Amino acid sequence: MLHTWYGNHPDAARTGTGMFGPARSVPADAPASDRLAAYFGRTVRPGYGS
Repeated sequence: MLHTWYGNHPDAARTGTGMFGPARSVPADAPASDRLAAYFGRTVRPGYGS
């Protein structure tokens, strides 16, 4: 899912559905699940789930 979505859909397309917020920043070395969650506008706490 990360490779299908990440970077391929601008904020306007994702947020227009009302299901997602604007992308949030995460470290480049964050796990794929954290990067995808942040891309969909979710807040990712450092170290959560590690």
